[in-house]
Amino acid sequence: MELPADLKVDIVATEPLVRDPVAIAWAADGSLWVVEMADYPSGVNGEMKPGGRVRHLTDQDGDGRYDQGKLFLEGVNFPTGILPWKEGVIVTAAPDIFYAEDTDGDGRADKREVLLTGFAEKNPQLRVNGLRWGLDNWVYCANGLRTTGEIRSVKTGDHVRLGKRDFRFKPDTGEIDPQSGMSQFGRNRDDWGNWFGVHNSYPLWHFVLKDHYLRRNPYLASPDPKEQLVLPRNPPVYPRSPLIERYEHPHRGSLFTSACSAMIYRDNRLFPASEKHAFTCEPQHNLIHREVLEPAGVTFTAHQPEREKAQEFLASRDLWFRPVMIRTAPDGALWIVDMYRYQIEHPKWMPPKGKRELEPFLRSGEEYGRIYRISPKRRSLRTVPNLSRKTNSELAKRFDTANGWQRDKIQQLLIWRDATEVSEQLKEMARGHSNAKARLHALCTLDGLEMLDARLIRDALKDPHPALRRHAIRLSKTVAGKGSPIIEEVVELVNDPDATVRLQLACSLGEWSGEKAGQALAALAKGEIGSEYMQTAILSSIVPHFAKVANVVASQPPGQVSPLTASLLDMAWQKEAFSAMAYVLTSLMAPDKNGHYTLEQLSVFGDWRERLENQGLDLETVIEKAGKKVGLQFKKLPGLTSYARSILKDEKHSIEEQTTAMRVLGWYGSEQEQDAAVLMSILSEQRPIPVQTKAVQVLGGIDHPSIPERLLKGWSDYVAPVRTTVLNVLSQRTAWLRVLLDRLEQGRIARSSVDMTFRNRLRRHDAASIQKRAERLFGDRKRNEKEKIADFKEVIRKEGDAKRGKAVFRKNCASCHQVGDIGRQIGPNLLSLTDRSPEALLTSILQPSQSIAPQYRTYEVMTGKDRVLLGILTSETGNSLTIKTIDGEAHTVSRKHVESLRTLEWSLMPEGLEHAMTRQELADLIEFLRYPQRAKFSTKSP
Repeated sequence: MELPADLKVDIVATEPLVRDPVAIAWAADGSLWVVEMADYPSGVNGEMKPGGRVRHLTDQDGDGRYDQGKLFLEGVNFPTGILPWKEGVIVTAAPDIFYAEDTDGDGRADKREVLLTGFAEKNPQLRVNGLRWGLDNWVYCANGLRTTGEIRSVKTGDHVRLGKRDFRFKPDTGEIDPQSGMSQFGRNRDDWGNWFGVHNSYPLWHFVLKDHYLRRNPYLASPDPKEQLVLPRNPPVYPRSPLIERYEHPHRGSLFTSACSAMIYRDNRLFPASEKHAFTCEPQHNLIHREVLEPAGVTFTAHQPEREKAQEFLASRDLWFRPVMIRTAPDGALWIVDMYRYQIEHPKWMPPKGKRELEPFLRSGEEYGRIYRISPKRRSLRTVPNLSRKTNSELAKRFDTANGWQRDKIQQLLIWRDATEVSEQLKEMARGHSNAKARLHALCTLDGLEMLDARLIRDALKDPHPALRRHAIRLSKTVAGKGSPIIEEVVELVNDPDATVRLQLACSLGEWSGEKAGQALAALAKGEIGSEYMQTAILSSIVPHFAKVANVVASQPPGQVSPLTASLLDMAWQKEAFSAMAYVLTSLMAPDKNGHYTLEQLSVFGDWRERLENQGLDLETVIEKAGKKVGLQFKKLPGLTSYARSILKDEKHSIEEQTTAMRVLGWYGSEQEQDAAVLMSILSEQRPIPVQTKAVQVLGGIDHPSIPERLLKGWSDYVAPVRTTVLNVLSQRTAWLRVLLDRLEQGRIARSSVDMTFRNRLRRHDAASIQKRAERLFGDRKRNEKEKIADFKEVIRKEGDAKRGKAVFRKNCASCHQVGDIGRQIGPNLLSLTDRSPEALLTSILQPSQSIAPQYRTYEVMTGKDRVLLGILTSETGNSLTIKTIDGEAHTVSRKHVESLRTLEWSLMPEGLEHAMTRQELADLIEFLRYPQRAKFSTKSP
């Protein structure tokens, strides 16, 4: 293993003591619990029977290595996570999360109680996992990507739909609460309560906004609540293991493809306490990656240390080294869980040749397993304490440690023991201890013991450390109503210098309904809120304070527009707060003294218009329902639209100015004809492609029967991206689709000019009449797949040309896929495919729906007036979802306006793509996808 020169690595456990380990957790006495996925990848001895194990390891001689192990539980269904809990352990093993305990003292579990159930099984690499203790005294879990339906609490009987979200729960009571984002393997936090997740293509992201705040406001369409910290998708890695050609897999060592177990180091033994080091395992490439995080407003930025710009924190030359988890141990070291397998790819994602080639080796290494420790060469590690033998007072004193595991475990033990007798000791620590982490854990432990008081919160609100102030705000509601006007102290933090404190305040003010809370939220709305996260936090709390915030937003000087304006208008409409709507519109539509408008005014009005269109609303309906005051404001709209048209007449304006200006057009009934003509002229003038595509999208928002005919009139002159956008717009209204089919049947539009992706959508349309017409036009998509693949076998024997293949890719694939700077990031990054053999690529082209990764499933969202959005669901919160359509546009829609949501078991990538190419072009495309550098092409993402 190669790692920094000042660090060393040694083994703490190895086979036969441990085999197939995938997750570890330490008990209060310092012993180690291990879950072993012995049934990976497809069961034991080829049978899909539960074969996982739970093992308990102890260090009998105190030398720092485990020398005794007991098999606690076996026959577990693909276990993925473990957490010691009171007298036993909690285990994640889909479809269940269960508690197991040894009640008779023989070292083996004889009690097993299901706590939660209903988790998706399917691929063992994509199952519920995690089990991490939160400062708020909940246990957090990663979804694993597969569980989008309902889970059930056995204790309460409650059902909760997760969607694309993780969750937290309370094992003793059975409460469940969905949480923002969806992590694949591992959801971990830092010392201050910031949570981080991971996806096999994204090594690290930060969950900035919490779902339990976002879903309070039923009118809020929330943006993606997580911040990607390491970009681009599938960033490069630098393995040291030798390249082994497996079923012709070129470029194996260049990109992240199996990122997992992202975590933050929580001690000071390896790195200074002032630094935040994040680690991500990459088992496919036998390495562990490091990023250093720096605060950036309400989130972080990430960068690699100088040493690791072209190498990794840890890289092994052993191809069997499979790090699947990394954790901060009680001794201050980094511990690595190494499953140690020859093969780590699941056969589901292999082509037939790969399955045949690797079938004899799929379980090679099942008898092995290692746990390593990374420690400093010139500094000793901590002595692992036996916390279970400490008195409650002794435990409280030990909060003064830099070790995150110890502080978490002490907090758990004190709450489990109901240690109310140490409450005064904890209060004294929370008020005045020199260690901010000790102060924080004392505060959170008192919360778990239900021993918080207003005086303590008041002191914490003035703490010099921002994390203490932030958590004091979070906990302030727990002491409200106990004879203390705590809100007076809470709102004093409205001008706090730390952005994370202000973010928490914006979220927590929604828990209060009083005058002072409303004034504070309005003050935040009036301040510097450039961050989209801060805007969303304010809006999450706005329901009890709507009038005050609306008044502040509407009081902006002419030309100054708050970024909250579009959302406020949308909420005012839904709440039927029409007086507030009129007041906000007054400032939005006011020009300066020269009769000019700002780009921000045009942009905000365009945002609001699109939100209303998602509800199937037009201007006439809004005016009719909203009444006279709103109607009077809309009489000013011609001034705004006239100014927008003046921008569009001059091609010298920037692309941003042109695309922003056109978003306000086409909504005012008497001007729709004029606006449509302006937008069509942009299409005929061959302006930049982003300007043309935006013109098409705006035309699609004009609900008039003449629009499809107008769009199709210039079809022969459109470039490919514009055609794609036209087709996407037409597909959102069934009546418009019929116009397109009419023109195709009449021969006025060449069938060959309609791309394969759209043909596929038509042949799978929900309306049977459209399906039949499409199949008459483009042929029946159903065909014997074996015959089709056999028919095209000659392609992989042809000699392809990567340079020609680049042009084929641009023409046929770039609407959904990106390679370097060509195409759109809708489908998977083709440079990250684990198998790019000719056979595999041919199979993927011929049978695109055969194997779809969960994050690239196709969703159909039906909104107002039968408008249909078809695409990839990129994020989801309790009150909204965001879908990226095939034209690359992201649409965030409130759940209130979703009439139906369906998951379609087919890929956005079309069937029949091979018919759009000659067989030589298909061979050229495959060669380009295998070796893009041969086309003198940069594989770096922009």
